[in-house]
Amino acid sequence: MKKLLKYISLSISAIALLWGCEKGPDFKTYTYPEQTTTGISPASGFATSYVTIKGNNFGTLAGAVKVYFGGILATNLVSVINDQIVVQVPSNAVSGKVSLSVWINTIDSVGTYTVLPLPVTVSDSSRSSIAPIIAAGGDTVDIKGANFLTDPTQVTIDFNGVPAAKIVTLTAALIQVIAPASYTAGKLNVTFSGFKITCPTALAPGISKGDISIIFLKNYMPPFTTNNMTSAQGFNGSNWGTPDYWTVNSAAQNQLNGGATQRCGGLNFGKPNKKNIGELCLQAGWSDAIGNVLTNGKMYQTITLPAGDYRVDIEVVESGFQGYPNSSNMYLVVANGSTLPDLASPGTAPAPALATLGVQNGVSYGSNVDKSLTFTLTQNTQVSIGFVATMVANSYVRLNYLKLNLL
Repeated sequence: MKKLLKYISLSISAIALLWGCEKGPDFKTYTYPEQTTTGISPASGFATSYVTIKGNNFGTLAGAVKVYFGGILATNLVSVINDQIVVQVPSNAVSGKVSLSVWINTIDSVGTYTVLPLPVTVSDSSRSSIAPIIAAGGDTVDIKGANFLTDPTQVTIDFNGVPAAKIVTLTAALIQVIAPASYTAGKLNVTFSGFKITCPTALAPGISKGDISIIFLKNYMPPFTTNNMTSAQGFNGSNWGTPDYWTVNSAAQNQLNGGATQRCGGLNFGKPNKKNIGELCLQAGWSDAIGNVLTNGKMYQTITLPAGDYRVDIEVVESGFQGYPNSSNMYLVVANGSTLPDLASPGTAPAPALATLGVQNGVSYGSNVDKSLTFTLTQNTQVSIGFVATMVANSYVRLNYLKLNLL
């Protein structure tokens, strides 16, 4: 046993001797040059905009770099070179100091970045006498919104890709811009210091032949809107309403919804398949003494049109006149000015007028009948287009649309 212990002791001593002769591990210490910065540009802008940090010894490895805006880490480093870092401001950034880390070195404050509220556009329209969406070369266009930048060097505008001719007014809520001489119909784009916004309404340099309803008319086909209703009119989406953007005189607002205290008229949502969709409708009967009579009820839109040949189309869904045509009748009318003429009598077309068309009697529900009238203008003219009706009880007309065409 003593001999075995002796051998173990000798072995341990030998190992210790050998270990003592081996060289220890060689650790290398790396040092990184200290970074210096000379500032950021720009010092204010929008979230998601791009900022450049200038300085020295940044290296080229993006994974070694971290940038914080108001304590929020930027996740998109666009480029890193030795003397410049380009970084996108985080979408949730807040105003405050910009911090930079490269490897183990940190610069607590490179500078301060102010996050500006994002611009928004709420409308764009032309001052053209023809229509708000027509902007010929040289016409002035108003762009309304909020949070616009007011430095003209930071704002550019294009008309469907074609640069605007000139910006004449630039405030935080309004831009007035001159349409270029040549562009194709489409939407305006406004770019504020790299942040691009597309305006809500498409503009065109002129009008082309065909259906131009969308340019000049509003709320002219289903689904119809009734945002002008009052609580006293008792509108619920399946009864009577008054159409937005139409002039409906008091005579045509002869319907009283159940439980209502104020009358309305011009739109009926009562058919099961027309709930919240509606039909243009004038009616007398199935009501009280006021609702049972309609005398010179009018429903129309007033617009300004350039010179040209036009056609108005209507689709009659259902019609029935008691005592037609001498007691009850309705006419489609185009007239100069801001109103429609009266009917001298139900069987006589209203005058003066540019064009009239008697609405067909006896159309059964579902067998839709299309009718049209034409008229000509020799210059820019304000006209009213719509319906005039006189009806006795149990008379009605339902229409699906009124459209306008340039021939």
